[in-house]
Amino acid sequence: MAKTLGDLLVGARVVDPNTKYYGAPIVWRIMEHDHEGDPENSTAVISDKVLCLKAFDAREPKYPGSGQTASYIREYGNGNYALSNILQWANSDADAWMWYTPQHEYDHPPDTTDYVTANPYESEAGFLNGFSSGFKEGILDVKKKIVTEVTRKIHFLTLREAGTGYQKDDESLKPYELFSDNASRKAEVTPEAIKKGESGYNGWWTASANGAYPSCYARYIDSEGDGGRADGYTNEAREGGKKGFRPYCCLKSDIMVSDKPDENGVYTLFLRSTPDLPDTPDNPDEPENPDYPETNMDGIWRAPKTNWTETDAFNLKDYKRIRNNLLFLRNKISGIWGAFNIADMGNDQSDPKYIWKVQYFNVIEENLETINKRMIIVKNYGFKQTFYNNGAFIGFSELNRIESATLQMKRIIEGWEAGLRRLSFRLGAPKGLYL
Repeated sequence: MAKTLGDLLVGARVVDPNTKYYGAPIVWRIMEHDHEGDPENSTAVISDKVLCLKAFDAREPKYPGSGQTASYIREYGNGNYALSNILQWANSDADAWMWYTPQHEYDHPPDTTDYVTANPYESEAGFLNGFSSGFKEGILDVKKKIVTEVTRKIHFLTLREAGTGYQKDDESLKPYELFSDNASRKAEVTPEAIKKGESGYNGWWTASANGAYPSCYARYIDSEGDGGRADGYTNEAREGGKKGFRPYCCLKSDIMVSDKPDENGVYTLFLRSTPDLPDTPDNPDEPENPDYPETNMDGIWRAPKTNWTETDAFNLKDYKRIRNNLLFLRNKISGIWGAFNIADMGNDQSDPKYIWKVQYFNVIEENLETINKRMIIVKNYGFKQTFYNNGAFIGFSELNRIESATLQMKRIIEGWEAGLRRLSFRLGAPKGLYL
């Protein structure tokens, strides 16, 4: 029986194999369903481990003023959650060097160890850059008050939300069900971060602000799950070598998940909008009036569908169209620039169960990339996705990307052919003679 994210117990772990950080899929732990203050029909999840060690904010040498707060910001960084470097990076899917924009007149990026103590990250792509389109579509905006109201998709917990009993956070922020003691808040650093040389970990950043100095203190949960010294504050917001990044977000509770966890106890998210999961008895049967040609249609062009929506169902006719359009493109390019091979996509099929195997979608992605590289005009058609058994099924945004790419390639080829036809009438013709 198919399950949704909302059916899982608090504490269960989930993963989208195509949403990664440092090259590894991010495992998330469920904190609570329909938490007070979160969007309706949502499930709050937090990264199971600390994903990396990063400064909360770079120091701001030009910050004005003569008081203690201004002095601390110049030397140690800005603890204002809404303006922090790390929150901006966490909510960006931009490429390296592209995610940062100044949040105020005196802001500074975390670009070198002159401004953060370790692990500068302006040269790193935004955190969301490694997320699948399906996961990004499943994240809901969350509004919370940290001195001022902040609305983002990726957030940090406050000390109150982490169940520490900290009293200075806004009272509208309630503890999440997952947290009950230090052990429940304790988190290790991922092996991938350790392999990158990120060591010295002693806690993960929170969104809490000190009531007396909201602009210079950043707070954290220490490595043992405690609130840390003096209720978990440090004036070292730029401390990039010790404090860790442990984000949370709210996902739609109706996202489908695998019936059972894998060998590591982790459920897989199926990031699509219909309940038809791959390799299960619930796969769709042959629809009425399927319009599937009985004869072999290898290499026959059919108009692509480029307006997929999240409510559309995918069937064998759609698979056949994409498969045969890729063969059409291969044949056309081979006829102009020389023969080349693409990976085998199987025979032209009439059995609708044929398409519910991940290898065929991986081959489609591979062949699209191969054909693109054979084009004289190579276009950027987005990131090639990889699909896994019992993993996420192909989503509507990926289908739009693939089918739009094949259509654009066909139009480019038609331009080549038109140019070749015009040239063939004139090259080598005697003066005054046109064939």
